[in-house]
Amino acid sequence: MAGLNSGNGSFTQVAGLASPPSAMRTIAARLAPAADSGVVPTFMRAAGRLENTSHQPAARQAAVAPVVVYVTAASANVRSKPATYGTVLGAVFRGDMLTMLGRTNDGFWLLVDAPKFGAITWLAASTGKVTGDLARVPRIANAKAAPAQAPNVATSGMHIYPNLPYQQVAPANPRQSLDLYVPAGSQKHGVIIFVHGGGWSGGDKSEVGQKSQAFTTAGYVFASVNYQLLPAGAHPNNVKDLAKAISWIQKYIERYGGNSKRLFLLGHSAGAQLAALVATDERYLAAESQPLSIIKGVVGLDSGAYDIPLIMRHYTDHNNVYALAFGPKYSPVWDDASAVKHVAPAKNIPPFLLVHANLNAFRKQQAVSLAGVLKSAGVRADLLDVPNRTHSTLSDLLGSAGDQTTKAILDFYDSIK
Repeated sequence: MAGLNSGNGSFTQVAGLASPPSAMRTIAARLAPAADSGVVPTFMRAAGRLENTSHQPAARQAAVAPVVVYVTAASANVRSKPATYGTVLGAVFRGDMLTMLGRTNDGFWLLVDAPKFGAITWLAASTGKVTGDLARVPRIANAKAAPAQAPNVATSGMHIYPNLPYQQVAPANPRQSLDLYVPAGSQKHGVIIFVHGGGWSGGDKSEVGQKSQAFTTAGYVFASVNYQLLPAGAHPNNVKDLAKAISWIQKYIERYGGNSKRLFLLGHSAGAQLAALVATDERYLAAESQPLSIIKGVVGLDSGAYDIPLIMRHYTDHNNVYALAFGPKYSPVWDDASAVKHVAPAKNIPPFLLVHANLNAFRKQQAVSLAGVLKSAGVRADLLDVPNRTHSTLSDLLGSAGDQTTKAILDFYDSIK
């Protein structure tokens, strides 16, 4: 039997099942609530919301017949499109059962329990697809009706609250949502708000790798935020989304065990541009009736867009990522989207730690530019040059054992009182 490896996208198949197509390796899973899942064990079937009415007879037999679905698992670092019927949002081993929290396309939550075979590992933040006869699956209450009380999976000392919508205006946009990873146990944890990269046109909040485990182990709530992508998420819509997410967290995080007075930002690449901008241009949080002072510290990982006019001097290709995001020719958007253009004294701009990969000279130039402007305004701005890292590995290895960048970030947050 092949082992499931969260790092390379390989999968596990239960012996005795018919071989699936080569494009989809599967494990058979029987759905049942886990005894210690932390999810309310009251189930309801989605009457009238079934994907296919031909499934109705099977649904009536669910009490006596085992329910089998197929789970195509993917690494947390692999972007996956929405499944035909549902999506795996988190997974953890408890004893001999692999329990996965999933969400169907009609907005209901379900738990998938699969027996453990051999030495198999699974990342808590793994994502994947659930397909099969979900009409026969009893589902947990509709998450859309109570977004702040979403079911969670407890794993490795943390609870996962996936897909919490921070935009409360209907209709719901799945890109305007966040995942919370909360340390089990005590309350009042500081909160790290992670903003993913992807050139403003890609990336997803599920792509956190080992970051969630590392930062929750260190005692922080870890919030991973989605935002609208290009073209809908063109500036300033993406940074407006981030401001809405920060405001939602500030209002509701204490019910999840977080400390609303200890909010920190952590962004990578395009996400670092958004984090720096929302922390320097007070208009975005002000639109959510929040001051800049709710953000206590910002860590930017290898952004190339703190000073967009500066970076555009080096590009003549009108199809480069910056031109696609901000326009190929100079316009007020270039300045408006640049954090360096909004720094000024006495604005309650938080301290910054600007991290750049040693192998990336132009992003180092961007970090140095923003740090200089911040320091001139009397704002703390630390620079960290990380050797032997690329733009991608700087983020991919964050949270891994012995990673010095992770330690430096935690030391920075801890230094802010």
